[in-house]
Amino acid sequence: RSTSCRTFPARSTGSTVRARAAQAEGGAGSENDWLGQPDRNIAIAERCENKEAALTFLKYMTSVEVEQNMANGGNLVPIKSELMDLSGVSELQGQLMELHNDMTGLYLFYDVVLGPVTGNEYNNTVASIMAGANAEESFANFQQFFDENQEEAE
Repeated sequence: RSTSCRTFPARSTGSTVRARAAQAEGGAGSENDWLGQPDRNIAIAERCENKEAALTFLKYMTSVEVEQNMANGGNLVPIKSELMDLSGVSELQGQLMELHNDMTGLYLFYDVVLGPVTGNEYNNTVASIMAGANAEESFANFQQFFDENQEEAE
């Protein structure tokens, strides 16, 4: 039984977009634990020759000014959206950015984590369940596939 899930109208299709996963009563996790993948990651290497310049670059790239430009361009969801003027973004993007502020965890897409072979089988399993297959049986079959192909994925 799902307890909470926000949906938004998708202007292009007239359908809705689910922003948070529905919660199963008694299930683990939180609606603020998201499934996704970061668009970008920036780090300073331990052996960096000019750490001060690298730190200055990191501070610039994560500044409100730069992230506001990304938000206004509509191409990325900035991490500091609570500090931004959302009047320059679409209503849907603004709502998603506000939800992003509540995120407490991020799980990478399973097909990315599992690798291409096992990830594809996972996607096929989910698609079969969405098409009406028995979930318990489908995931038992996936578990067997995973166990038999685990070495290939590593």
